[in-house]
Amino acid sequence: MNQLSIEKRAMILTMLVEGVSMRSSSRIAGVSINTIVKLLTEAGARPRLGPPHQAGA
Repeated sequence: MNQLSIEKRAMILTMLVEGVSMRSSSRIAGVSINTIVKLLTEAGARPRLGPPHQAGA
């Protein structure tokens, strides 16, 4: 299985955050739309990098 470089992953996620559609992002990055879906699923499953939010603090 091929893996995307960190740079390409960051580029794709940045495009999606900026509002570029998944289909357009897949064309620009030269990857399958299935790859975009898997990357989003993987990114959403990872814990956030910031400090934990504490209610009432």
